[in-house]
Amino acid sequence: MNPYDTANALLKDIRSTPEFQRLKEVHDRIAADEATLRMLQDFRAREWEMQAQAMEGKTPSEEERRRFEQLGQVVSLNRDIAEYLALERHVMAVLMDIYQLLGKGLEDGLFPHPMMKDDRG
Repeated sequence: MNPYDTANALLKDIRSTPEFQRLKEVHDRIAADEATLRMLQDFRAREWEMQAQAMEGKTPSEEERRRFEQLGQVVSLNRDIAEYLALERHVMAVLMDIYQLLGKGLEDGLFPHPMMKDDRG
């Protein structure tokens, strides 16, 4: 059994799920609407900045948090963006579950990353 063939079959299975099919439909609709696409991109850029600050150990100011929260509220009023983000979270959760399953199944042959907690004892 070739693992690349198996991975391609898994990709095909994921792409054929109703959730991914709907994600693709909403993605295409957003891509066709310049204003909606720009709104999503602006939200994502700000989200990325906030996450980068957190990873650097920086705490965003109260004003930055408030503005990001307001932006999130505005974005959530757009039905396509709200649906896209929910579907994307679902698909990403499935991918993370698969990745964790693979990692657990291979852990007896891999050393843990030095920055990760090793629960193997």
